[in-house]
Amino acid sequence: MTPRQKIAVIGAGIIGVMCARALRDKGHSVTLFDPAGVANGCSMGNAGYIAVDEALPMARPDVLKRVPSMMRDKNAPLSIRAGDFGHLLPWFMRFAWATRPTQVRRGAKALGDMFALTRDLWPQIMRDSGLNHLVQQKGMLKVYESMPSFQKGAVERDAQRQAGAKFSILNSHECREIIPGLSENICRAVWLDDAYHFIDPQMVTRQLAEGFFEEGGHLEELAVHKIATEGGCVKGVITQKGLHDANAVVVAAGHQSRDLLQAIGVKMPLVAERGYHAMVEHQGFDAGVTSIDRGFLMTPMRINGGKDSLRLAGTVEFARHGQTETWSRAERLLENARALLPQADLKVSSRWMGSRPTLPDFLPAVGKAQAKDGLFIACGHQHLGLTLSAITGQLISTMIEGDTPPIDVSAIDPNRF
Repeated sequence: MTPRQKIAVIGAGIIGVMCARALRDKGHSVTLFDPAGVANGCSMGNAGYIAVDEALPMARPDVLKRVPSMMRDKNAPLSIRAGDFGHLLPWFMRFAWATRPTQVRRGAKALGDMFALTRDLWPQIMRDSGLNHLVQQKGMLKVYESMPSFQKGAVERDAQRQAGAKFSILNSHECREIIPGLSENICRAVWLDDAYHFIDPQMVTRQLAEGFFEEGGHLEELAVHKIATEGGCVKGVITQKGLHDANAVVVAAGHQSRDLLQAIGVKMPLVAERGYHAMVEHQGFDAGVTSIDRGFLMTPMRINGGKDSLRLAGTVEFARHGQTETWSRAERLLENARALLPQADLKVSSRWMGSRPTLPDFLPAVGKAQAKDGLFIACGHQHLGLTLSAITGQLISTMIEGDTPPIDVSAIDPNRF
């Protein structure tokens, strides 16, 4: 074990909290920095699903072929805001380059390795942290509304099998036995019996943070204006209170990581992939439902111990940072839910938009930055932040300790750009 170090972790979402916990467990003095406090960004609004079955990165040829049609369809599951494509063109050129078959295979291998460790890590963390009351272990149903769509999914199902995911194929009648009231338009489904989700993702992150504080970790609700460096080494972080010295700095600030890193000469082509959710009151089933054709999820939740509800989430919008919300995206989620649950009286009780940090190859950046000694990066997890947070924390702590990671991390090396 390396000598005890002072470590600053920028960002108190689920990625930053998991990194801080893992480092504190190794005996280091760790301080989290986030002006919004714990879990007030994407860690509050995510779908709550531990998605270890997402075996293929989003950057792949079949998705690339759909980009032109998505640009024309404002209701597509993945859309590009009108007028912003020119601004985002350099990023999409990198995205196109990342869809090469060799890169897709490399990305799938990296995700598969991370998911293999995640399957054991999350259950252990849930037991040790007393999170069982926030977990719903009732499975996940991935539904298809057309046979051509189901047949196109064969490649991804093969990749899921190779990654160790266990599932069965159901017909329309079997789907409705699991989820009463589902539309008769559903013709096939993939049932993941051992899948699980959190009924209150924000509370999960906050409870994990409480465990970190109880073990001696600290939180500063301050914005980091700059990462302090001297020569080729980091010296800490600069806030409105001045310099907070540190031997190592972990940048886990979501899409805001780009500007912090760029200010010290580290390029990270992050964009803000905007996701929306809508909450509706609903009782009747416990398992999550994903519509492959419509590109969204319905996750049963109980926020702050309140009424049973469904979180409708999953829509993706690419737009320049700072643009106003496109609330029609959230309304589209409600329309999709009504199509899948035609007999239910669904009304939106709240809605939300958050910016996920996304890199062109749709793989995270996790590891040591070559540009500065003591600088570590943990960002770019797009819609897999909750799922990959546990293994990300373990990898970051292992690297700061100077030990060899348990998997090949070359595909997620932050220096690949």
